[in-house]
Amino acid sequence: MALLTGCASEPFQQPALPTLHNPNPQTIRENFPKLLPDEFTTDDTLILQFPFHDDLVMLGVLNVNKPAGTFELYALNQMGVPFFHLGGDRSGVAIRDAIEPWMQHKDILLAIARDIQHIYFNPAPDSSASVDVSSTHVDFHQKSAEGTVSYQFGMEPTVLQQKQLDGFFGPAWRARYYAYKPGTGGKLFPTGIVMDNSAYHYRLIIKNRDWSIDGKE
Repeated sequence: MALLTGCASEPFQQPALPTLHNPNPQTIRENFPKLLPDEFTTDDTLILQFPFHDDLVMLGVLNVNKPAGTFELYALNQMGVPFFHLGGDRSGVAIRDAIEPWMQHKDILLAIARDIQHIYFNPAPDSSASVDVSSTHVDFHQKSAEGTVSYQFGMEPTVLQQKQLDGFFGPAWRARYYAYKPGTGGKLFPTGIVMDNSAYHYRLIIKNRDWSIDGKE
């Protein structure tokens, strides 16, 4: 993780954290998922970074259905030519299609697919998570099949700012959410996301350009 953060500047500006006044961890855990859309389509700029390599910039279209537990991610070049198509559900992830250079790196594609699940699904822990409260943020620590997943909430209104899988030498993966945009029905959507994957030594930056719920802005 140090190698990743040391070779790439932060793509988004992190605002100063305000002081939280009497935060209620249970309310935060229960209410935050309700602020997010259950089904949505996004139009993104995806930037994939590896240490000591040029950035790979792609166009991304993502369809997510949280109640069904499914997603489909399409990555294309600037001319609209498909690079790869990834999908997943509660049973796992899969490579739907990919051009030949990408098919030589199936492990990377599957890691990206799993990271999409980490980013957009399970936005809050369940009631069994332990809680730490500070003046500016509320941290939850949730046991999972992978290990301990930590969530950090902050800002006003209180939103998810960081989610990570704790590892022995640091996070195995870490998703940071820098900004949220309001949309239809008072829903919020993360528009600036950075995912660091230490197992495969890459950083995925997601810059959202547009998103919709059921075809509505």
